[in-house]
Amino acid sequence: MEDVEVIVSIKSGDKKAFEKLFYEHYQMLVRYAFTYMKDHDIAEEVVQDIMVKFWEKRAELPDDVKVKPYLFRMTGNHCLNVLKHEKVKLQHQTETVANGISMSDGFEVIASNELNTEIKKAIDDLPEQCGKVFLLSRDEGLSYKEIAESLDISVKTVENHVSKALKLLREALKPYLTILLIDIQLLIEIFYSK
Repeated sequence: MEDVEVIVSIKSGDKKAFEKLFYEHYQMLVRYAFTYMKDHDIAEEVVQDIMVKFWEKRAELPDDVKVKPYLFRMTGNHCLNVLKHEKVKLQHQTETVANGISMSDGFEVIASNELNTEIKKAIDDLPEQCGKVFLLSRDEGLSYKEIAESLDISVKTVENHVSKALKLLREALKPYLTILLIDIQLLIEIFYSK
C-alpha cells in the first residue's frame, strides 16, 4: 500500500490500516529511539507515545506525507523532549536536595531556621564546660591548645569535651541527620540510575 493510500485510510479512521502501519514500523522505531534513550523499555514507551500521537493527530496529516521519515522525525523529537525533561527534573531534584528540602513526599520539609533552632537548643543542653569548650572550638575557631590555656585545662581534657559534645549533638539531632542522610542517598540513587 502506498503512503498516500495508508494516510487517507488512517485519516478516515481505518484502525486496521493504522495497526498495519504500527507493526510495520514499530521495531525499527524502537531501535532508533534506543540510540537516544539507551534503555529498551523507555525506547518502547517513546514509540508507543508517538504512535498514539500519530493516531490522535491523523486528521491534520497531509495526504502526501512520507510515513517513514515522518515517524522517524517524530521519534527523534520525542526522544529529545524526554531527555530534556529528565535533565530539567534531575537538575530540580539536585537543587532541591542542595537547598536542604526533601525530594520525597513522605519526608517533612526541614526549614533551615528550624534546624538552626534545634542545633542551638542541643548546644545549650550540653553540660556547661563541655558546651563552653565546643563553642570556643567551633564558633571562635580556637585551637585545642588555645582553649586549654584560656580555661586552664589540659589539651586532652579539651579533646574529651569536644568528642563528648559531638556525640551528644549527634544523638540530639539524630532525627534530622537521618532525614538528611536519606535525601543524600536518594540523590546518589538518582545519579547512578541514569
